[in-house]
Amino acid sequence: ETLHFEYIVKKDRNNPVRNNATNLVTNVLLGDGILASNFSSVGFANGIGYFDGFTSNIGFEEGVILSTGGLELVTTGFGVGSGVSGDADLELALNAINLTWDVNNVTILEFDFVAESESMAFNYVFGSVEYTSFTCSNYNDIFGFFLSGPGIAGPYSNNAINLAYIPDPVNPGQYTTTPVAVNTVNNGDPNEDFGGACENIDPNWQSYNIYWIDNDYTGTGWQGVNEPPSPEFTVEGITGFTTPLTAEYDGLICGETYHIKLAIADAADGALNSAVFLEANSFASPEVTISTVPNTELGLVVDVDNGVLEGCGQAALQFDRGGDLSLEITMELEYSGTSQYGIDYAALPTEVILPAFQEQFILPVNVLYDEINEGQETLIITVSGVPVACQEGVERQSGEMI
Repeated sequence: ETLHFEYIVKKDRNNPVRNNATNLVTNVLLGDGILASNFSSVGFANGIGYFDGFTSNIGFEEGVILSTGGLELVTTGFGVGSGVSGDADLELALNAINLTWDVNNVTILEFDFVAESESMAFNYVFGSVEYTSFTCSNYNDIFGFFLSGPGIAGPYSNNAINLAYIPDPVNPGQYTTTPVAVNTVNNGDPNEDFGGACENIDPNWQSYNIYWIDNDYTGTGWQGVNEPPSPEFTVEGITGFTTPLTAEYDGLICGETYHIKLAIADAADGALNSAVFLEANSFASPEVTISTVPNTELGLVVDVDNGVLEGCGQAALQFDRGGDLSLEITMELEYSGTSQYGIDYAALPTEVILPAFQEQFILPVNVLYDEINEGQETLIITVSGVPVACQEGVERQSGEMI
């Protein structure tokens, strides 16, 4: 039996948790503890709604959809978009990749939020009916995630920056400066490069096909490098979509208010539309708390905070995660103090990676016995890149051991 997305997308405007921008953001999109306000939208009546993708192959169980072709786009490939033409931010994003086309069927969801930590992120999938027939043509539909607020200085309206960039396939956890669009993430086939439209955007465009999935199911096999996930024919209107991507930013000022603009549009014309799927509860601020764990082996405890006796085992640095757990977090470590590496303590890493969905990570510190009566020595471990929760007096370093 074939499952169709029309049974999956829930468009009941009478449901109070889905009938306007405010409820969609606060009750579906946001994770725990995020305070949002100042909601607005463009094209809500036709192109913004809730989706339940539990039995689909889109990659998310539920969330919010923004579509340039109406919500019916995901069931039939056709629908009625917003009819709104022109958006300065999306057109500027196209200019950044050497295109000057107007945008049409603009669909936008906007809101403010208060920073609860120094980091924020959310997960999304971009899909289009322009795949695969018009890949690398002029019809380069585009999605943008525009973030503005204190400490941010970008080229977009309200000094915003765009966070909807393609991940760097060579450096995991890093991003290119190439926006997410039909001509930037696709099957990577140069035989479909109509007049060099993809190569003119980014010479590395072919390598980005690892972030793309063929959902067309025509011909033999599939295009690109990723086998389409099951179940097939569950998002029939979208002929191709990205793997789940993440938009993230590290550098928010705790307690300040920021503005988000999620925008998608058709480029050059208003046909063969596109959609973006935003994962439910994925807009959140990851948090990491760091504490030192002194050694208590054999009942020997030093009478100072964070103390450990030489030769009596290990101390440890403990990382506890809170907030959004879906991201892998990389932190850098530096060491200082009066103790010496190789004499007073064993080798320690310069980088720590906290895996996604792992709530706690322990970094052991092996304290050596050098048979020298030196009195108290210190090991100061400075950790950079920590998405700490907004608390008075919290700094981005931790871990003085004696």
